Order: sequence, then structure tokens, then C-alpha cells
Amino acid sequence: MKKIAKCILAVALCALLAAPAMAETAPEGVLAVINGVAYPAADVQAEFDYYAAMYEYYGMGDQIDALKEEIIDYYVQRYVQMDAAAQLGLDQFTEEEEAEILAQAQERYDETLAEYEGYFAEEGASDEDVRASVIQYFEENGFTVEVLAQYAREDMIYERYFDYVTADVTADIEALYEARVASQKEDYEADPTSFEYDVMYGGDIFYVPEGFRAVYHILLLLDDASADELYDLQGRQAEIAAELENPGEGSDAASLQAELDEIGAQINALIAPLLEKADEIYARLDAGEDFFALMAEYGEDPGMQEDPFMTQGYYVSADSVMWETNFRDGAMALEKEGDVSEPVLTSYGIHLILHGGELTSGPVPLEQVREAIEATALDDARQDAYNAAVEAAVAAADIVTYPENVIYTPSQEEPVG
Repeated sequence: MKKIAKCILAVALCALLAAPAMAETAPEGVLAVINGVAYPAADVQAEFDYYAAMYEYYGMGDQIDALKEEIIDYYVQRYVQMDAAAQLGLDQFTEEEEAEILAQAQERYDETLAEYEGYFAEEGASDEDVRASVIQYFEENGFTVEVLAQYAREDMIYERYFDYVTADVTADIEALYEARVASQKEDYEADPTSFEYDVMYGGDIFYVPEGFRAVYHILLLLDDASADELYDLQGRQAEIAAELENPGEGSDAASLQAELDEIGAQINALIAPLLEKADEIYARLDAGEDFFALMAEYGEDPGMQEDPFMTQGYYVSADSVMWETNFRDGAMALEKEGDVSEPVLTSYGIHLILHGGELTSGPVPLEQVREAIEATALDDARQDAYNAAVEAAVAAADIVTYPENVIYTPSQEEPVG
């Protein structure tokens, strides 16, 4: 097995081997003494060494001391929580719970062993030899079933402590609603683009800024080759238009205009099949057929074929930046709800745009967003209460730390990762 591969495996195991062992006596090399209990520096050394090496490798050596302080603070909080949980009797397990913990630890060990056998496989080595090599490597790094079981116990203790300190927490839905409305009002009025992004990418909306309307469209797509040709032609159009507006020395306005006319003819030829299809759609609209039914039949924009946009439409304003200029301007040129645009050309193809109605600006009514708030309000409130409980427990604990016992010795080898 190559040395670098084993280094990779050591890095992969680092997170698993970093959790603290709940020592009752202080061995040589103490990290902290908390409420009379000593915890060894070895608990954090592997994790610190790994991240310090990465900091050094990426030129962040001047931040290693701050890294050490952050890691020690994290582990001190873990120790204090364990101590507080133990005082509440939350660290006790029934025989059934212990049996389940050990069974799950064994299952995880076996899965990890099977995965790492692939890394250790060497030509000519038997399955038994490979397995023995992995087991030896695990043992050398302290990766055992009992270690995994201890991680599981600690996870359960943290969950119990969390549930204990947050058992009576409730969430003030109305207060959270008001806070989110105020926050979005400030953000969206300062930068309406952030409203468009939140809408487009599924953010919860509690406030609607002024000037937006809902629009729907039937998109008739160009094929890829025609789209690429259109892109090139429109690029040249823009160049000619800029030169005609600010002619340079030797510019021939007549020749440029002739080229511009030729480009226009080429574009018209490219989109002619789409315009024929658009004429079919307009005829069916004039005959009283429903725009949305035709959108489902003809439209080639996936966003208009499924919710939320199939139902709510796209939100567009005169200053929108999420849409191509022609699409935005075509949408905003519609005078009243229900109006349908003439064909609008963008780099995608032809759009037939429907004015879906002006959005009501201001706070979104609570009842429309209650479900979204309730989905996170209690979790947020419980997390805040838990953080406060941990902070109070740390403040009340008798803590002495010895950061000088956590020492990073730079490796002579290039770190892996």
C-alpha cells in the first residue's frame, strides 16, 4: 500500500477519532480541568494537527494560534455539556440501549472495514491479508467498535441534554413574522434584485416591494444551432449600432447600414418557423382558447410547466436584472392584466407574454406564510435556548485550560487534502 493512500485514510478517520474521551483523572499533558475533572490534551491533538497543517499549507500559519483557541473552546463546551448532563443523570443507559448502541457500532465498523478494504487491496494479496491490514491500521489509529459506541453514547447524551433544556420552549409566531417582514422590507427596498433571487430560488417571501407584476409566457425555442447563429448575429448588430452611434475615422455609414439590414433579414429567416407557430397560437387565442392551456401545449420553458411558477408566474419589474432586456421590457409594456404581447425575441427564441396582474406590495399576510414560519420558528427558538443554556453552564463552571499542552509540530511532508 502506498504511503500517500494511508495518509488519505488517516485524514478520513480524523473526524471520527477527534471526539473527547471522558477521562476521570488527568493524565500527563492536561488540556483542561473543569469542575475538578481533568481532560487530556490528546483529546484535541489529532484534530488540531490536521487543521494546523492545512492552515500552514495554504499560507495561513499566522492564524494557527487562533485555530487552537477555537478548537479548545469547542471541546471545553463539549466537556461542560457532558458534565451538566451527567449531573442530571442523562448519561445513564439501560441494558437494551447499550445493546442497540453496540450493535449499531459494530454495523458501522463493518461497513467502514468493507469500504477501506478496497483502498488497501494490493495485487497478489488475499482477502484475509487485506482485511488483517485494515484491522491493524484501524487499531493503530484507535478506531474500534468501542470507540464508535462511545461516540454514539455521547451523541445520545447531547440529544438528551438538548431536549431537557428546551423542553418548555415555545415560539412566538407573530413576533417572528414581524421580524422577518421588517428584515425583508429593509433588504428588498434597498435592493429589489434580492427579492427576485429569493423568489426564483425558493426563498420564503414575507414582504413584496413595489413595482412588480406576475407574467406568464409561451416560449417557442430555437434549436441549438439557430440559437448560436442568432447569438453571433445579435453580437454583430450591437457592434454596428455602436459604431453608427459613434462613428470612427473611415466609418462607412452606408455599408454598415446595409450590413445591419442583411443581419435583420437573416434573423427574420431564423425565427420565421417560430413566428408561424406563434400565428397559430394567436389565432387560437382570438378564437377564445385559454392562454394557460396553450402554454401547456406549446410552451417550451420548463419553469412554466410546473409549480411554483406555473401557478404564480415570474415576477418582473421595470428594473429587473434576472431577465433579458427584451423579455423584461416586453412584459412591462403590457398595459393591463390579461393582455398578451406581440412576439418578443430573446436569445432563447420567441415569447408570447401574458400580463398576470400587479403584485400587491407590502407585507405578505401572516396566514399565507404561517406554515413557513412554523416550520422553523420552534427549531430556531429551541436552538437559541440551547445556546443560552450552554453559555450559562460554561460561565458557571470552574474551568482552567492549558493551551500550552497542545503543541503543533510542522510536518516535513506535504499535507494531504
